[in-house]
Amino acid sequence: MYLVHESADGRRAVLATDVETADSLAGKTRGLMFRESLPEGYALVFRFDRSLVERVAGRLPHPFSGLATLARRRSIHMLFVRVPLDVVWLDDGEVVQVRRLRPWRDTAAAPADTVVELPAGAADDVEPGDRVTFEQSLAGGVVRDWRSRRRHRRRSDGRGSGRRRNRETRDHAAGGRASGERTGRGRSGRGQGSAGPRRHPSL
Repeated sequence: MYLVHESADGRRAVLATDVETADSLAGKTRGLMFRESLPEGYALVFRFDRSLVERVAGRLPHPFSGLATLARRRSIHMLFVRVPLDVVWLDDGEVVQVRRLRPWRDTAAAPADTVVELPAGAADDVEPGDRVTFEQSLAGGVVRDWRSRRRHRRRSDGRGSGRRRNRETRDHAAGGRASGERTGRGRSGRGQGSAGPRRHPSL
């Protein structure tokens, strides 16, 4: 199973290729606690059915109908979780909230019917309003490697080429300054002894 992210502009990319579901109460309670690390492309998915409280509260008149939304809040804690996580809350496939949670200390909640836990950094491009779907196979036009999504995004908006040009300009300027300094030292007769540690121009 693949976890596929579709952004608001229609671009589709794989979030995870190793998708595990926590269906039992024990699995949902344990989650990712005590794990030392998570492999790239991994996701743990929690699915929630509508509870009796949600169904009953949804039939109540305003303002009591808001209790249904409160009952649908799915809380995630990081107690005994040893690695940072990206957590995505979904409601009927639409992203409601995305949070980066720190080990041991953070908690967060949002109304959702599905919660996805990913290695930190995997959901950098996911935003509320996007869609995340579960697919058995990949159709055309999907960026398959989640690590290449950032490269794909930079190429599509031109940021990658701009950064490369800026870095080349800085390198050329730094090289010119270093050449001038070496020429000046040679003409004045200074710097022919021990030059000490060399400084590399920061990129």
